[in-house]
Amino acid sequence: YRVETVDALLDWTRSGPDGPPRVAITIDDGYVDTHAVALPRLRERSLPATLFLATAPPETGRALWLDYLRSLFKHTHATSVELPSLGLGPFPLASDAQRLAALGRIAARLKRAGAETVDAAVDELSRRLGADQVPPVPVLPWAQVADIARGGITVGARTHRQYILSNLDVA
Repeated sequence: YRVETVDALLDWTRSGPDGPPRVAITIDDGYVDTHAVALPRLRERSLPATLFLATAPPETGRALWLDYLRSLFKHTHATSVELPSLGLGPFPLASDAQRLAALGRIAARLKRAGAETVDAAVDELSRRLGADQVPPVPVLPWAQVADIARGGITVGARTHRQYILSNLDVA
């Protein structure tokens, strides 16, 4: 495959794709491994890529809500959890499989919810599962985002907090 930028790949497909197969490298959200791992390897190989950046993590220093929930479920010492406000649970959390199943059910419900519901549920889960037990998920600061942009990676828009846009009101 010939590695192209997203824009070049789109232009190629619009013009009736001829020639060798092509591919674009994309990276979602933007965590520290984008800068520490992906950027040096892409630079070594002179490969273009696009980072679709969620802007809340560099702005706030905190992970996106779903990544935070994954970490919360992974590190909690709680043996069960429920979200009565959403009619979910109780879910046992004794094994990794049970934690993944509970996270999957809760995340599926929250992905269909608006921002206020997601934020309230994340706050409630933080209290119920012990947010003090969760190590911070390292996120890219703006300085590293700027270095990535100077390093040959195009920075594109994702969302701010990664809510599902069709579930949000216009405001």
